[in-house]
Amino acid sequence: MNIIHNLFFTVSLAALMSGCNSEIDLVKNGTLQGREQTTIGKAIESVLGDVEWNSFETDKGVKVVEAQGWPGTDLVGRELLKNYSRKSR
Repeated sequence: MNIIHNLFFTVSLAALMSGCNSEIDLVKNGTLQGREQTTIGKAIESVLGDVEWNSFETDKGVKVVEAQGWPGTDLVGRELLKNYSRKSR
């Protein structure tokens, strides 16, 4: 996925467990298999700015955690520089 062309990025994850923590905390503190060195929350917030986390339940009873934000300026700058470098060759 090219972040430059998709400035608005939405990640939706289903929260499969519930307990004392909120569904948002469960997702933010969770890790992906093979990528246990960082959390899902840190990964998303490292590429998106002004992240807003929301949770809701669908009509079918599925709990969803959603993170919405805009790509950070560092990431956009790197992509622009990379594309400029390719065109200059």
